[in-house]
Amino acid sequence: MHNRHSSLQIEFLTWSPDGHSVLVYGFDGPEWAETLWRIDLETGECVAMRRNVMLVQSASYSPDGDEFAYAYKDPATDISRLLLTRADGTDERLLYQVEG
Repeated sequence: MHNRHSSLQIEFLTWSPDGHSVLVYGFDGPEWAETLWRIDLETGECVAMRRNVMLVQSASYSPDGDEFAYAYKDPATDISRLLLTRADGTDERLLYQVEG
C-alpha cells in the first residue's frame, strides 16, 4: 500500500461487489495523476487499470464483479466516452461516446 504524506485528492472510489477491492481515481503528482487504480484491500496492492485517462467521472463494477464500466471526458477532443472492461483491465470496449 502507498503510505506517503501527500495531498492526494480522490475524485471518487467504488467498492467491488465482494468488498475486497476499490477502484480509485484521484490526483497526486505523476504517480497517481490521470490513472484509474484498483486497490486490493487485503494486500494493499495498487494496480493501474487505466493510465492517461483525464477527467474520469465515475466507475462502477458489474453485479458479479467480472467487469467494470467507467466514464471520462477527453479535454483535448471534448469527447465523453463510456467504456466497459474486464475486472483485470483487459478487453476494453467502447459502449458510447458523445462530443461536447
